[in-house]
This record gives sequence, C-alpha cells and structure tokens, in this order.
Amino acid sequence: MSITYVKASCHCGLNAFQIPLLNSTLPQAADMCHCDTCRHITGQMFVHCAMIEGPPLAVDSGTTPETHKPADLSKLTKYQASDKVIRYFCPKCSAYLLYDIRFTATPFWAVSSGAMERTEGLVKVGYHMFVGDTLDGGVADHYLHLNGKELPRYEGWEGSKQLSLGWKSDNLASLIAKGEDRLNAYCHCKAISIYLTRPKQEDAKDAAKWWLIPANEDDPNSKPRYVAGHCFCNSCRLTSGSLFVSHLIAPRANMFDAHTDLPIMLAIPKDGSTNPNRPKDLVQYPSSPGVFRESCGRCGASVFFWSKKAEGGFFPVHEGDETAVLDVHMGLIDEQAGGARSEGWVSFHEKIIHGEDAVDKATAEAVQASIKPNQVSSS
Repeated sequence: MSITYVKASCHCGLNAFQIPLLNSTLPQAADMCHCDTCRHITGQMFVHCAMIEGPPLAVDSGTTPETHKPADLSKLTKYQASDKVIRYFCPKCSAYLLYDIRFTATPFWAVSSGAMERTEGLVKVGYHMFVGDTLDGGVADHYLHLNGKELPRYEGWEGSKQLSLGWKSDNLASLIAKGEDRLNAYCHCKAISIYLTRPKQEDAKDAAKWWLIPANEDDPNSKPRYVAGHCFCNSCRLTSGSLFVSHLIAPRANMFDAHTDLPIMLAIPKDGSTNPNRPKDLVQYPSSPGVFRESCGRCGASVFFWSKKAEGGFFPVHEGDETAVLDVHMGLIDEQAGGARSEGWVSFHEKIIHGEDAVDKATAEAVQASIKPNQVSSS
C-alpha cells in the first residue's frame, strides 16, 4: 500500500499532525459541505476535508507502518453535535482540524484541507453538497467550476437532486421580508448569539466608510448593506482550518449580544476585571500584534476578527481598546433571515483577498472567476 504523508497544523502550533493519504485515491475529489451544522459549528460558509488513511499520526511519526506513532489528541477540544461525527478544534486559536466520521459501516478520519501544508495533487473540491440548507445557494454560487469543469450542486448528499445556479428556496422572499430590521447570527451551541441592525443610509453614503453599501434611492425596496469578502490569507486559513474564510464587515455600533441586548465590546480589561459587554464564552486569540480573533469556547466556531492597529490597519480605531469596526464570520449568519449569503443585508466584494497566499491556488482562481461582476467594485 503506497502512502503520501502531509503535515497539518493550526496557527498557534499547539497541534500538529502527520496525515497519511492513500496514493491510489489522489487527488481526492472531496465534497464541499454547506449544511447548517457545518456552517454554524465552524463559523465558515463550508467545510472541506481530505480522507485520512487510518488515524492521524504524531507530527514526528515515521513514514512506515512499523514506525507510525499515534497522534496525541489531548490538546484538542472535542465537539459532538451528533453520534455520526466527532469534531476536534484547537482551544487556543480555534482552528478546526480533525473529524472522526461514523456515517458508514467503516468509520474513518478526515482532516480540514485548510490545515494541510499543501493540497495540490492531494485533495480538491469535487462537488457541493447540502446546498439546499443554505436557502440561497450559499458560497456554492461563488465556486462554480474547477479546472474548466462545472461542479455538481447537490441539494443534500451526493447523488441527490441537483440545484441549478441561481436556485433559491421557495420561501426565501418571505424570510427576507421578515428579517428586514435585524440580522441574527449564532454559533451551533448558541453560547454566542448576536444580531446586527441596519446601517444608516447617511453613513453608507460616506465614501470613507467603504464597508457600507448605500441603498439605491430609486428603488423603494433597496436598503443599505454591509460589504463581505473571501480571504485566503494564511492567518485566516490556519486559525480556521478552512481553505478560505468569509467575513462581513460592520460597525461595532450596529452589533448587539442577543442574550443581553448589550452592544458588543471585545476588549479584555488589563486589570483583570470583567467586561460586561463581552460575550462570556468568547475565546480571544491574538494572531499578530494588535490583531485579534474571537471564537466560541464551547463549539469552536470562529466569530469575530478585529484590530487595534492604527497604522497599516484597514479600519478606524476608537480611542482606548475597542475597534470601531468588526469582521463577523459569515457561517454564523441565520439562514432563516434570508439565506446563507443574506444578500438583503450583504454584498460580496468582487475581489478575493490575499489570493496570493492560498494553499489551494485552483480554489482561489475558481472563486475569483465565479464572483459575479455586479458585486461591490474595488474602484
């Protein structure tokens, strides 16, 4: 049996593994899953993995069966939403790394493709599944082809009904109408549950606030929206385990804790006291100086990205320790408020972010080619 070994790790380095892949299966054409569970557990708009040949191995394991060393999973947090899948994430940087999958008679392990040090020739996106859960096509509408081949878009499992590009759930219009004033977002365990209010038109018309899109004043049904984007940078990838990460960008003033109705504040007081506006189950990870990532400590979902950097930062910073603008992970968005892309609230930028960093260059090229030209322009 011929095996290829590849390293997989998280951003903070607390967890690293040697991953054995069966050569006869390479490159694996794996599913990109859009189900509600995967989205809300990870905070990402999809989950994509490679199937491991046997269990994961220790990073210093030998590469012959007799020198294999089992991986130590004790530094991972386990989250189990059902008896079919046990998921493992890093409790420090929140990266989702491993999946113990028990759907079939023969259980198997899988590794998040975004955590792999390389993917070319090893694993690729073969098809979309559970697109029906998104209600609006989700990010499958932003990943149409790979290497000139159209990717199947299954309503549920592979082999189920295929959904055409542009498909929308029959009840989507009524859901959008119900959710015009408040956009809900939550992780799978719902320890973190937030909502966003609609940005003001006068703010959205301010060119300096490029993260807001003004309503079309000639269209009575048009409303101000938030900008979102797909980021392929190494930090986003390794703190999530995802090939790319999708954020919407919103002023903190428009963001509230659904459990308390208090405005969101994320700074941890230096004197050790408690910030009453900080959701209590958030785990903060500084991915670089002045840059913070927040995740749910229970289910591991990525929640926020924010920065205190005054120089070289993209967003304005309030005096003190709080940012004026936050990135929210799109996988948390309540699909019942108008679909996983929530286009009544969000418009995706026409350019991907840090495509040059992508571990999977073909995916970056495919997403860039698939984003509609009438999305937000960079000009």
